Amino acid sequence: MESSSPADQRRAARALSALVLLAMNLFVAACLVQPALAAPQRTDDPASQLDIPILVDVQLPGLKSYSKETVLRVLGLEIGKPLAPPHVRGAMDAFGLFLSIENLEEVEGGVRLTMRVRELPSDIEPRFLGNDSYELPKILEWAGIGSRDFIYLHETDQIVNRLIAAYKAQGFHFVEAEWQVGPMEPESSEADIIFVIREGPKVRSTGLVVRGNESLPDTGFWIWSGGLRKLSNTQTKGRGLFSWFGRVFREDELNADLQAMRQTYRDRGFLDVKVDLERYEFNEKRNRVKVHVIVDEGPLWRIGSLRLQAFERGEPGPRGEPGELIPKDLVFPEEELLDLLAMKAGEPFESGRLTNDQRVLTEHYGREGYIAAQLFEDPSRSGGFSFLDPDLIRDPETKEVHLTYRMVQGRPRVLREVEFEGNLNTRDWVLRSNVQSLPGQVVDQAKLARAQRRLLNTQYFTNPQDPSHPPPRFRLRSVEGEPDQVDVLFEVEQGLVVNATLSGGANSDGGLVGIASVSMENFDISALPSGPLAAFGEIYSKEAFHGAGQTFSLEVSPGSEIDQWSVNFNERDIFRTYFNPTGAGVSASGRERRFRSNDESRVRLNPYLSHVFDEGDFSGRVGLVWQRVKIRNLDENEVLPSTLVGSEGSLDYLGLNLELRWSDLDNRRYPRNGTFTRLGTTFFGGPLGQDVNVIKSELVHDRYWELGDNIDDVSSVIYLGLAAGVADPFDDTEFVPYSERFFLGGSVTMRGFRFRGVGPNEGRFSLGGESMLRGTLEYRRPLFTTPLPGTTRRQEILRGGPFLDFGVLGPGAWEVEGDDFRVSAGLSIGLTNPIPLVFNFGWPLQDGEGDEPQVFTFRLSLR
Repeated sequence: MESSSPADQRRAARALSALVLLAMNLFVAACLVQPALAAPQRTDDPASQLDIPILVDVQLPGLKSYSKETVLRVLGLEIGKPLAPPHVRGAMDAFGLFLSIENLEEVEGGVRLTMRVRELPSDIEPRFLGNDSYELPKILEWAGIGSRDFIYLHETDQIVNRLIAAYKAQGFHFVEAEWQVGPMEPESSEADIIFVIREGPKVRSTGLVVRGNESLPDTGFWIWSGGLRKLSNTQTKGRGLFSWFGRVFREDELNADLQAMRQTYRDRGFLDVKVDLERYEFNEKRNRVKVHVIVDEGPLWRIGSLRLQAFERGEPGPRGEPGELIPKDLVFPEEELLDLLAMKAGEPFESGRLTNDQRVLTEHYGREGYIAAQLFEDPSRSGGFSFLDPDLIRDPETKEVHLTYRMVQGRPRVLREVEFEGNLNTRDWVLRSNVQSLPGQVVDQAKLARAQRRLLNTQYFTNPQDPSHPPPRFRLRSVEGEPDQVDVLFEVEQGLVVNATLSGGANSDGGLVGIASVSMENFDISALPSGPLAAFGEIYSKEAFHGAGQTFSLEVSPGSEIDQWSVNFNERDIFRTYFNPTGAGVSASGRERRFRSNDESRVRLNPYLSHVFDEGDFSGRVGLVWQRVKIRNLDENEVLPSTLVGSEGSLDYLGLNLELRWSDLDNRRYPRNGTFTRLGTTFFGGPLGQDVNVIKSELVHDRYWELGDNIDDVSSVIYLGLAAGVADPFDDTEFVPYSERFFLGGSVTMRGFRFRGVGPNEGRFSLGGESMLRGTLEYRRPLFTTPLPGTTRRQEILRGGPFLDFGVLGPGAWEVEGDDFRVSAGLSIGLTNPIPLVFNFGWPLQDGEGDEPQVFTFRLSLR
């Protein structure tokens, strides 16, 4: 007998599908019109009250390959239970069975159901032809067959669609696929299914050409690029540094890019914009394509008027649905609120302004106790502040949008209690000292956010080795029976506060180095282990030497050019005042450094007192400094600076150090936003005695600006760093010793010059400065990120961007000449994970006599 054609098989499959659906409808109808067939049941049985018959038996004539019990489970039928419509589709999907109802007859105790079974043709080993580029296991994976050893005839169209989609995702734009059936025996359930694939060429995109984007023209290249494609983050790209032959072309990416470009325009007020594919430009082999896109921007819509409208929520419905919105007067004068907003009448209708205004209003209300609803455990029942969808009325004639911001204001809340969760081994007062909100005060949302940031910056609840470690967070809990009061709950999770490492590093300034260190960020010197044998386990489990907010570190670091060690201990709150605490600490260190011109050894001891002001952002430190510096082994074959020659030998210093700091950085380890300022002054000698009389001061100011919305936890950053220093000798000290002078150049300051390679110079070595000014302007852009498993966040792996460094050294105190300024520019590229590795490529734009340029510098740390 001749085998049926694929078209005949498809028509048969569609006919059978229609028959199944008809049978299901008839079956349901039969159940509804034959309630009298059911046997009498107990009156308290719900099935009896609905007159649903009991299923006594099921007959499945035509069933060959499966047991009756297995099929009944898939159909959802159970003997002795009320009859329910069978899940016929499930039997077809699972086993390839077509079932039709033949009879439903009354028998003793209930009904018997007879369903005729027809087993669909299946193939225990389908064949694939034409898959030249991929092995069979990959084809089976794409087909969705997995580990199954057969497929059914009715699945073939879906498999073809999956294969085409998978091939196109790999760049096979012209791929075609179809299925065929070989000869079959009459009434046989075994089919010979063949999938024929015509791959075609793998297509790469050589460029994306956009025209019509006059308002957002594409400019620049790579990280300096701008315009529509950059703002839309298009994935359809052309040839690049890492894709010389073009990027694999994917049609689904192009469709997403078109939508992204449309949204980019709409976000900037071009509400009528049209962005469409104009044409594909293929080469002769059809394996390269240039995509042409056309933009019709349309008119720019502007704000015609802006108003604010307030509401309150009625009681939630019985099923938890939101309560009715009831108009209410604004808490603050409308003019006061309008002055805070970025949206203004006559300005373009931009979504960025709308997002900014929502944030500004939320923060403004939050400072006065009107806390945002999303910060509550149950936002829907919190009665907190929330932004509703704004009312937009468009005037197509004037191209204006009349905008009304709508918001539920809520009511001001008073703090009843501050609670902590997760601080298993940390003293309660350690956490409370970082939270400046007190019971009885009106809740300030900004204060709670600052407390969260301070808890993060303690590093007690972070784990640098695990980026997915949850940061400290807080939520508010309504107080039952007291609608105007709330409790705040800070959730923390203990981090890696005991860190013992054996590692190393390298940099172009100081060569190779090995590092053996132990540090504890939440140390408690009074929490001794129960015994020597239990010490390791109790320290690891945070039961010993943990929980009092002290810090302790010990490090030994031998290297090819530098050998150093250090010990530090700090108690941040010696009087247990919690807020604005006074602390005490001591640090000791030693360093042996082998320079090209000489060797230098230094031992330093610094006991100090510290105090925190202004709710934790501002702090000060005062302490004694003793150090001994020895300069020796001067290179007799070089012309050395007079400042170095005059400093040969051993000198003892005794001084008083004062340091002031201001910091509101969002993250101490990897800042993206905020300011850090440090002013340090040390007075050596004078009435304190010793060998040197010098006053040395340095001011450092770092500012970070985060660009974008930081939706996925990575973003570009602009960094500005400024510093100034002066070292002024007095009494019988004629000049500042070489070890205390300022230097520029290397992998950190004045990149593009060798370490200490910036003059003024004598010979080929820098004199060092008694005065110093320097600065850095840098753009840091994430170049590669990966998602963090189990979270919605991403982790930055590679970053890079251009920089501009500038600076000047003055040979005398308070002496800086503008003509002596050095300027360099370049590119910095660095890994942030799994190890911090930074490569700098810098070129001097302005140098001086005797300076030593160095294009490439690097820093590597394996901590």
